[in-house]
Amino acid sequence: MVKTIVLADDEPIIRLDIRKCLEEQGYQVCAEASDGFDAVEACRSLSPDAALIDLKMPVFDGIYATELITQEGLAGCVVIMTAYADNSFVQNAASVGAAGYLVKPVHPAQLAPAIEIAFAQSAALQRGQAEILRLQKKMDDNRVIDRAVTLLSSAQRLPEREARRWIQKTAMNKRCPAIEIAQSLIRRYDSRIDVNAAKQCLMQQKGLSDAVAYRWLCRTAKARGQTLEETAQQIRK
Repeated sequence: MVKTIVLADDEPIIRLDIRKCLEEQGYQVCAEASDGFDAVEACRSLSPDAALIDLKMPVFDGIYATELITQEGLAGCVVIMTAYADNSFVQNAASVGAAGYLVKPVHPAQLAPAIEIAFAQSAALQRGQAEILRLQKKMDDNRVIDRAVTLLSSAQRLPEREARRWIQKTAMNKRCPAIEIAQSLIRRYDSRIDVNAAKQCLMQQKGLSDAVAYRWLCRTAKARGQTLEETAQQIRK
């Protein structure tokens, strides 16, 4: 599949030369830009495989344009072009997400290797980030399930092992992720904890029975236009 490229340079002659080289090497230049702002907008509308961006440009310079493109995921990768070979420029480009760096005048033989290496590095980085997010979600889900197990075990007076098995079995029977069952249990039992704690406060402060304290909560919630749980949370505070 032909890779698409947004080419940005404020010098038309350079853009023309680089475009010709890219097309001769099998790439498709889907848009050209003469400043960093237009380069970002082109990437927003076209989602190219790569953006080839000059460092020194009007409106947005190459560093800022690269930062926006990488932060928003507007292109598969970004390769910076510049007449400056100073190490500080390389570090600045890398710090904002550039995956490749070319020194002008760009030799035609350098283009394809720089783009392909940048594309491969960006793809590997995206896979790594996706894996990190997957593992983070798994850890977060496990914490939620552990919380649900504790609440269910306490509410139903079950061993935690049986509570966990109940969640897993219910998820299988309903053909849904265990996290959804866990979240439902937390909503149910967390609200009960608030209501029970509020009742205990009322029973101690006002000398009410359990039934009377519950009715007081219901009347107060209705009068305030709140849910029972919202009123209970306010009383607990």
